[in-house]
Amino acid sequence: MDDPSNIIALTVKLYQDLDDIDRKLAYETLGEVYLLGLYSEEQDFIEAEEWIRISAEEGMAHSQYLLGLMYKNGDGVSQN
Repeated sequence: MDDPSNIIALTVKLYQDLDDIDRKLAYETLGEVYLLGLYSEEQDFIEAEEWIRISAEEGMAHSQYLLGLMYKNGDGVSQN
């Protein structure tokens, strides 16, 4: 299996070339990859929050929902 950090770095690079709506969805998806721990044995809530927040601030409803859940559960953010 390839090094997960290389896969994620390549994914980010490819996502930067997408148009606006696709980029928002790509950031949301990348956040979910970190949130669910799909490329490592552990979840990375800090990294997940960063990507999900970007998408949420751009108006993606599902990202806003995910960010709300992260705050509710205190996953990578202060519980609120």
